[in-house]
Amino acid sequence: MKLTHLALKDFNNWCLNKGISENYKPKEYSLDVANAMIYSVYVEFFDSSSIIIGITNLGKLYGYSVNDLIETGKRDLHYGKYFLNRNEAMSAAIKKANKIYNNE
Repeated sequence: MKLTHLALKDFNNWCLNKGISENYKPKEYSLDVANAMIYSVYVEFFDSSSIIIGITNLGKLYGYSVNDLIETGKRDLHYGKYFLNRNEAMSAAIKKANKIYNNE
């Protein structure tokens, strides 16, 4: 999952301001750990931009929600379909947050 357009530009600036680029080396870890690291940094970026990502464990399935507080200051919930694992749900949530951020 990669960010695009304005979200990518602002994310890179946000990382530089936070000093993340100096210490952030997910390639030094296993794929599962690296994905968790990448996703957590994306979630923090979107959170700082008033886009809140949530993942819900529903037993054997995982769902996501994305709360968009950018435009109205009110809770605008976006729900996705269900997935068999947390990584798929997180990836879909980040894609949705990326679209919201980029006004797509």
